[in-house]
Amino acid sequence: MLARRIEYVRRRRYKLDLLLHELAPPLRFWMGRPRPAPTPVIPNVFHFCFGMAPDFGGRPFGIVHHLAVRSAILRNRPDRVLMHLAFEPTGPWWARTRELVELNFVEPPESVGGRPVELPAHKSDLVRLRELLRHGGFYLDLDTICVRSFEPLRRYPCVLGKEGVIRGLCNAVIGAAPGALFVRKWLEGYDPATSEWGGFTAEDYIRYSVRYPGFLAHRYRSAIHVESRFAFHHPLWTRRGMELLFGENQPASFPKAYCHHLWESASHKRYLRDLDETTIGARDSYYCRLAREVLETPL
Repeated sequence: MLARRIEYVRRRRYKLDLLLHELAPPLRFWMGRPRPAPTPVIPNVFHFCFGMAPDFGGRPFGIVHHLAVRSAILRNRPDRVLMHLAFEPTGPWWARTRELVELNFVEPPESVGGRPVELPAHKSDLVRLRELLRHGGFYLDLDTICVRSFEPLRRYPCVLGKEGVIRGLCNAVIGAAPGALFVRKWLEGYDPATSEWGGFTAEDYIRYSVRYPGFLAHRYRSAIHVESRFAFHHPLWTRRGMELLFGENQPASFPKAYCHHLWESASHKRYLRDLDETTIGARDSYYCRLAREVLETPL
């Protein structure tokens, strides 16, 4: 009876915290934000994750994933590029990517704080935070493409970007110094013993990948630099956003972008699945123009 009561209180607190987070004025993101350090504190190291399950989520390593890695190298000239994986993929695009990265084989987490972690996406969420806490650097999802250097962001202890207007902060792009306080607090949030929201649950898919870091950004403002939604996650996954990224003859220009998130869950079937060098060379979409430049420019 007591355990059920405690869980009820935790759930009520989570809902209240989420409501306060979504109603908070955007200005609060900027109050008490960290000042940039005089020299970089985030290492020029880039991280990617893949293969948290043997079937790779039904999506083999392809040209889009290769372009994520190649564009990060082209724009940032990193000291290291780490690929964290449990199962190694195969195929021609993996062969071309493998020579660009250092492989770090990891054991996918099966649980956190006694609670099961079953989805490969949630396993990846934990792996990226643990590796960033250890090494520092920038983590990028493999459905991104970089358009300019992240160098201006390296002077902050931790960097995230808004997803949409009020939804939260997306974990598809994360910058962090080794041992960053914000990343540590984020990881603590998964464990029921240390979480401010009651600990990990798979019931809400984006609870700890988007909403919880948004909540923490209000609680620990001096530990996190928040970029606008235009920095990493624009255009969005909406129909109009997909048209801007992948539609033909779109006069798209995004001067505030460091990279673009391609929202693979929304775009794979219609836009990404059938891409190859031929279609990228033939189509006049914003993404294909970026992709051609990345493929044709020597590293």
